[in-house]
Amino acid sequence: MKKVIILSVLLGFTFASQAQTFEDAVQFSRIQNWGTARSAGMAGAFGALGGDLSTLSANPAGIGVFRKSEISITPSLNFANTKATDYSPKDNSFQLGDLGAVFAFYSPNFDWKGINFGINYTNLNNFNRKTDQVIWNSSTSLLDVLVRNIRKDWLNDLNEEDMSCFFSHAGRTAIPALLSVALAAAACNKDGEITLPDSKPRITLDSETGVYAAKIGRAVTITPTVENEGEAAYSWTIDDEVVSTARVFEYVFNEEGRVYVTLRVENRAGYDEKEARIDVNRLAPPVISLIVPPTGLYVLTGREYTFAPEVQNGENARYEWYLDDSSVPVSTEKDYIFMRTQPGDCSLRLTVTNEDGTAEKTVAVHVVDVIPVRIAFIPSSYLADPLVRSVSLGRTLFLRPQVSDAVGPEYAWYVNGVLQEDATQRMFAFTPEKEGEYEVTFRVTDTDESPAAPLSRHITRASSKRITEKTLRVTCYERESERVITTTGQPASNRVLEFLPAPGQFVNETGMAGYTGQKSFEEARLYAENRLKKGEFVSLGNFGGYVILAFDHSVENKGKYDFSIPGNQFEGSNEPGVVWVMQDVNGNGKPDDEWYELRGSETGGEWTVQEYAVTYYRPAGPRQGVKWTDNLGRSGQVAYLGQFHAQDYYYPLWLEEESHTYYGTGLRQNTTQTPGGDWSNNSFEWGYVDNAGSDNLESSSKTGKTWFKISNAMTPDGQPAGLRYIDFIKVQSAINGSAGGLGELSTEVAGMVIDENLNR
Repeated sequence: MKKVIILSVLLGFTFASQAQTFEDAVQFSRIQNWGTARSAGMAGAFGALGGDLSTLSANPAGIGVFRKSEISITPSLNFANTKATDYSPKDNSFQLGDLGAVFAFYSPNFDWKGINFGINYTNLNNFNRKTDQVIWNSSTSLLDVLVRNIRKDWLNDLNEEDMSCFFSHAGRTAIPALLSVALAAAACNKDGEITLPDSKPRITLDSETGVYAAKIGRAVTITPTVENEGEAAYSWTIDDEVVSTARVFEYVFNEEGRVYVTLRVENRAGYDEKEARIDVNRLAPPVISLIVPPTGLYVLTGREYTFAPEVQNGENARYEWYLDDSSVPVSTEKDYIFMRTQPGDCSLRLTVTNEDGTAEKTVAVHVVDVIPVRIAFIPSSYLADPLVRSVSLGRTLFLRPQVSDAVGPEYAWYVNGVLQEDATQRMFAFTPEKEGEYEVTFRVTDTDESPAAPLSRHITRASSKRITEKTLRVTCYERESERVITTTGQPASNRVLEFLPAPGQFVNETGMAGYTGQKSFEEARLYAENRLKKGEFVSLGNFGGYVILAFDHSVENKGKYDFSIPGNQFEGSNEPGVVWVMQDVNGNGKPDDEWYELRGSETGGEWTVQEYAVTYYRPAGPRQGVKWTDNLGRSGQVAYLGQFHAQDYYYPLWLEEESHTYYGTGLRQNTTQTPGGDWSNNSFEWGYVDNAGSDNLESSSKTGKTWFKISNAMTPDGQPAGLRYIDFIKVQSAINGSAGGLGELSTEVAGMVIDENLNR
């Protein structure tokens, strides 16, 4: 054995000896552009020119050009920076580029006119750089394969000087040296002590599909099973960056999304890789939806009421119901049955808890013997006071409140406390006799269902009656105040006064619709105004959504087509919107006067509802459909179409109420579906925005603008309004319906309204 060891060592020394080869000659013959500044500036191309000290290294005869003596010193700076993973050395140095002198002796009296003598030092190259590399865990080179078969503990005993003979860039001689060392290492060990893996690793993830679910802020763990592991090295990579070298992967993600992580396990026989997909989701605490009417929740004594909340992320959650300030729950079921035998007020609180958090909802409950009648005057806009109205002298104000929770109502109207004869209907046509302020009171007398009955021979119980009133303040102005256009006036409307779409797939959408997170009415107004001025569309959502626009002048009624509104209609894609007009009677520049509907082809039709109302309810959580109920006893939802528009909410973000009711004129859905499944939203004949009707005057294909006549304005009883001019225009989405996968029928306005009287 000693002979073998000695022989191997001698072979190692033999193979490690080096001699100069042609590679060395080539390496040391390469020069760079050093020397004087003139020489470097000319890239060394001056050998035949002479007159420079650097010429001594290329053409010594070039110093014959000198006519006087010269001494030259040229310093230089060398910057050598290297950047690599875990290795970023810098070698910046000051060097001498050129140093020399020429001594010129010139005499015209001799046959030799002059003699020049020069001596010079020129830096031709920089050999002060040596690179040693040690590469582990790679099977891409022969050197690595040889090293991998040497015992690791033996390599660790080598010092730096020993290692340099293995890994320095010495050309062909390095490989025989490594072979010798490998032989020596083998000879120094007893038979059977070298254990080399027979196979490369094999990875099996602990998920059959390779897909893992994680939540933001929560650690995800992947524990693989590895065969032929040996002394393997682990690396977990995300986007080409190693994020872990542990055997078990534990990581916390802070953003929602889909992430791919690659595991690489490598031993001396090879490596294996596996990719895992991690779906990172947001935390999903419970979200409670328990809608209460805006007027409050009134319940009757002695009756049971079932509270059945909608809870998003409520699976496997804990439910607790509390009454008033009690700390002991009255129920732990999802639904709660409530009943009181005595009138009074109380609070009902629900808490829902899952692994991601807790949600709480409190409802104020008013227990009464008789539920009060509710009267609601429809405001002219969301921001307008519904109990303040204006009218011009000589015109009629039509008042038509909504009445609910009445059993057998009787109606009466009072003006300044005086009962109006024959005013016994819900709609009241009020024509002031002179200018000034009036108080107009609407009274509802409701009789309960119990008939009169004798309690004894001397006592009789009459039917109970409830009287409910609501009073408006009406101001009558002397005359209509028309705003005449000025020299700076423009045909196009210049302002959006209010924008409130109903829920729809384009509401809050940041792509095509261009929302940027608007959360106030002013932000929403500016959003619509800026887009319409640029000719970009705004969607009004499902039924009831609207936009109100104003001009810098009054638009005259000339009996023809007075103004136009651009839409997004084309054949088979019509989403009609009703148009309303208003005069600024009180002159305050706000749309708080009376609206007049423009007549269309569907006015008075069998399926047209002039007083249609739809209430939408805020979803319990993100990415859900928006449920609705209407005043015809129907219900449904605006479907969430996440495959097309994946914003969290279709419910307007700037609406603070948990529910909101939209009013207007409802049109039938004129939609058909082919046997192949294609949907077609067909047009009506005339009179609507985003509708390819006969009033699309500029295109044979029925696209672009729709034209309208002020003379088609009508009062609520269907009579001509007789308006001389208008100041404000409202477009209202008119259909409550959907076309399958296309979603709701949402009217779209694609630009500002144009006063066509000024365009002629």
